[in-house]
Amino acid sequence: MKKLTQAEAAILSLLAEQPRYGYELEQIIQARGMRLWTEIAFSSIYYLLKKLEQAQLVAGETSQGDGRPSRMVYNILPSGRAALQESLQAMLSVPQQRYSSLLLAMANFPLLDLNDIIKALEHYCAELRAQIELVQQRRAEAPTEVWHIQGLFDYSETMIRAEHDWLTKYLLHIRQQLNEA
Repeated sequence: MKKLTQAEAAILSLLAEQPRYGYELEQIIQARGMRLWTEIAFSSIYYLLKKLEQAQLVAGETSQGDGRPSRMVYNILPSGRAALQESLQAMLSVPQQRYSSLLLAMANFPLLDLNDIIKALEHYCAELRAQIELVQQRRAEAPTEVWHIQGLFDYSETMIRAEHDWLTKYLLHIRQQLNEA
């Protein structure tokens, strides 16, 4: 079976909870703060639903009623549930390589002025602090009795803090280089 992307797995996981229509998926993704820990763009939801439908992992059915315009409601199929479970097991079992634009930029420091590097990294550091605050805010809004959801917030905050702490130390090192130059 083809490995699911994170976005495909996210959509299937929401459909595994109950049948949903596209806009409802977007509302849930937004409300749960899922974009803090997975890549899924609003513009890709309908594309992904069609793709999953073509792969026979979900089925769409036109729903009408209550004086509303008709809309497509998607259900996860048994094949979709099996693909989701297989992909989730793989995601839990094997660390994934992360490709960071920060690392690409660092590899090319010689092309930049050291003062510009410091300024950019200070901005990056401030953005990390803002991300930490956002995760903390979302955590406060989340149901505390759901242990695995709290784990998502713990992981996210820990990883962002680790990057922030590393970057703070690295900035000190860069500033020393500037002072010695």
